[in-house]
Amino acid sequence: MKIGDIVTLKTGGPQMGIESLYSAEPVNRWICVWFKEGIGHQRLVHTEDELTLVGAEIKAAVETKLEEAKAVVEIAETKAAAEVAKVEVQAKAVEVKVEAEVAKAEVQAEAVKTEVETKVETEVAKVEPKAPKAQK
Repeated sequence: MKIGDIVTLKTGGPQMGIESLYSAEPVNRWICVWFKEGIGHQRLVHTEDELTLVGAEIKAAVETKLEEAKAVVEIAETKAAAEVAKVEVQAKAVEVKVEAEVAKAEVQAEAVKTEVETKVETEVAKVEPKAPKAQK
């Protein structure tokens, strides 16, 4: 900590500015000043162990939120990957089903073609003149 830093007591309370170093032995003790409505400026001496930097407090909160956000993103990515895998499996199943239906349709088409060819040959045979029998 240094003169000019904005701090609060770890136990709570108003934001204070570090005005000056009161003593450095055995630990740093700072004169902290704040303004209280109706009373004016207040000063108290606090040890460094009693204080927390306001910026550090905000940084810690931001870091916590960042870690929470990373966890949420990781969960979302895992769920998304699972959904993609599920859709890929479903797409493959549809592809296999379509291929089976196409193969079935091709077999049916070939059967119809054969049936039509047979009928055409039968009808053509009915109308074609028969070759005369050879005489001896």
